[in-house]
Amino acid sequence: MQPNFKDITIIEIASYICDQLLKIGIKTTLSGGFCVEVYSFGEYTSMDIDLIDHSIFMHRQLKSKM
Repeated sequence: MQPNFKDITIIEIASYICDQLLKIGIKTTLSGGFCVEVYSFGEYTSMDIDLIDHSIFMHRQLKSKM
């Protein structure tokens, strides 16, 4: 079931995205400013979610989910 994105936190959105990608075999790692936001408990704010794709041979599947 897809969550109502207006009612959840950015961390929950990132988790949902990572989970959905993992379901189709695409392993990702959070990186960049968003990691700093999580680590600093919101003291630093990032306006995006940066993900590193570890599944270098699955770009077509990744693109189809975006």
